[in-house]
Amino acid sequence: MSYWAMTACPTQRAGRESSFTRVERLPQHVFSAAIPVDTSSSVAVGCGAMASAARRRVSPGPDRVTAMWLAHHWPEDYDRCVRIGRSHVCRRCLVLYPVALVVMVATLGWHPPAVVDVIVVALGPLPAVAEFVAEHVGALAYSARRQVLVTVPLAVGLGRGFARYLTDHTDPLFWAVVLVYGGICTASAMFGSRRGGSGLAGDDAVDA
Repeated sequence: MSYWAMTACPTQRAGRESSFTRVERLPQHVFSAAIPVDTSSSVAVGCGAMASAARRRVSPGPDRVTAMWLAHHWPEDYDRCVRIGRSHVCRRCLVLYPVALVVMVATLGWHPPAVVDVIVVALGPLPAVAEFVAEHVGALAYSARRQVLVTVPLAVGLGRGFARYLTDHTDPLFWAVVLVYGGICTASAMFGSRRGGSGLAGDDAVDA
């Protein structure tokens, strides 16, 4: 009776023959003097380590990390972005700034009644601010659709605010909205970072 001295795991034996598998047949008495080794456990441990390393090498992740100025999020938060080609673009900003620019140009030089500007500039951003705060304190799960819906009135208010700012750089309504809402959002973001996250699990990213 004789034994095969093989230490390669099954994946190695099934593929190309390695130097470990080409071992000569030796008589049993040669092994009787050797220190007993549990080859089955060593093979299992070796194969398990190789499988773990392989899983780490092929672990899923973004195929390309987008610059922060464009994505505004780290790769683990790319569900908050729209994928355009190979780049990830912040979903909120993709809606916010184009709409705000159009509103700013369209209303530049317009002088409506004061109550109209108060409603548009001060109350328009309110849904987006409320959503931002609720998400960062953990009371609301992230939703891409909801984010887009609340960003539209925010963009209208921001665009009208920009138009007022270009007319008067010290416009009190514009600066009051910036300081109050900006302070609230900053405080909630800092609170969310301390609690280890910015909300619950959200929707998947949208390809475009």
